[in-house]
Amino acid sequence: MSADLIATIAVIVFAMGFNYTNGFHDAANAIATSVSTRALTPRVALVMAAVGNLIGSFLGGHVAATVGKGVIKPPPGTSGLGVVLAGLAGAIVWNLVTWYFGIPSSSSHALIGGLVGATLLVPHGIVFWSGIVQKIVLPMVLSPLVGFLLGYLVMLAVLWIFRSGHPGKLNRGFRVMQSVSAFAMSFGHGLQDAAKTIGVVGLALVTGGFLGAKAAIPIWVYLLTAAVLALGTYSGGWRIIRTLVADLDHAHDHLRDHGRRCHQAVLGRTLGRGRQHRARLDLHVPRRGGGRRAGTPADPAAVRMTPDEAFVLAARRFAESGATPAVPRVAGTVVLLREPYEVYLMERAATMAFAAGMYAFPGGGAEPVDADPRATAVREVREETGVVLAPEALVPWGRWITPEFEPRRFDTYFFLARLPDGQRTRRSGGEATHDLWLPPAATTDLPMLPPTRVTLAELARFDSIEAALAAPRDLSPVQPRVVDGKLVY
Repeated sequence: MSADLIATIAVIVFAMGFNYTNGFHDAANAIATSVSTRALTPRVALVMAAVGNLIGSFLGGHVAATVGKGVIKPPPGTSGLGVVLAGLAGAIVWNLVTWYFGIPSSSSHALIGGLVGATLLVPHGIVFWSGIVQKIVLPMVLSPLVGFLLGYLVMLAVLWIFRSGHPGKLNRGFRVMQSVSAFAMSFGHGLQDAAKTIGVVGLALVTGGFLGAKAAIPIWVYLLTAAVLALGTYSGGWRIIRTLVADLDHAHDHLRDHGRRCHQAVLGRTLGRGRQHRARLDLHVPRRGGGRRAGTPADPAAVRMTPDEAFVLAARRFAESGATPAVPRVAGTVVLLREPYEVYLMERAATMAFAAGMYAFPGGGAEPVDADPRATAVREVREETGVVLAPEALVPWGRWITPEFEPRRFDTYFFLARLPDGQRTRRSGGEATHDLWLPPAATTDLPMLPPTRVTLAELARFDSIEAALAAPRDLSPVQPRVVDGKLVY
């Protein structure tokens, strides 16, 4: 076996190593938004990204030609293969470092930089600077600017076109489109990044003398590169996903808190330590139109009210407007219990604007409006916690109807359920920023909506799961309302 053959094989192995790290590094970026909005589960999204990369790999011939012929011309023989090997090693190190710290950086530019840097140190190596400026540097500078502009224009058009759409139908439609766009981005990733690896392998084959300078790259290179990229995408994208859907949310906590205050004022959300504490909040009361409502201070930040007072204000304004209440949609919520008598709670992520940062039980809305709430509760618990419940294991506990003035109204059925033996909760969806098990009596200081707070207060009266499950219940629907200027349930 000749030295050139051994060096060529080593370069191909390193190229596949770079390709693998590229798969779990870059490809996960494309599907993070679909995971964060629960349009797709993480595992399904990663499978879809792997398939998109696999298909795109076979159609990126122009990109492969740019990397193989338009960036550098290494010297022939072993020294040229050493150049390619050094460039790949540098790119792999960069991929691993940024993957470890969860930084969504560009593997492509790391590869190009590694090849150029290695070429500068060997005799007779040629760097095509004009090609680098035109095909590498300018696109690198322009791509975020063009993406920013096009993203702004597309979002503006979407908000205008669907401004009068029904929220439920729009959510379903956009979930489908998010999956389509995530697949398209994964397909584009295969077009670009897989093709770069194909170009590097072709460059190594030409440099080692195993492929003519004008010959087509063998099909086995495409198959091998596509398969390794798909495997890397599926196996290692979790850390990048967690950064994009969780860590970046925490960087915007101040925006979430401001949005939460606005929703408290308009929607009457009850946040804080319960009615008995009467904690005072500075609430910004948003208003429609450019003018100021009568009786509203010029400085909205000067409006001071408790959450209950905000509820009363929102209800009064809704009554004065003469608007028609939205029809409540059926929803199912499960209060999971485990020994020693603890309850499972989830903190809603910043993406859940109507209840961001508040603790709630697993559950959600259902379509169509006459759907079975038990089936809804079982499905939502499985999607949000990974826990599989039998419908007959759900014990009816209560029923809450969202106030009339809220645009998102739900007719929510509450069920109690014991955590099945051998099962454990795990974060499956993107709606929670963190979850915990607590005794019902230890939850009074958590921010939560009235149904959650009242349910926990009722559960705190019992000392065991058996006692709670056996307690008789009044299942008449409860709707927070205003009576004589005061909030009652």
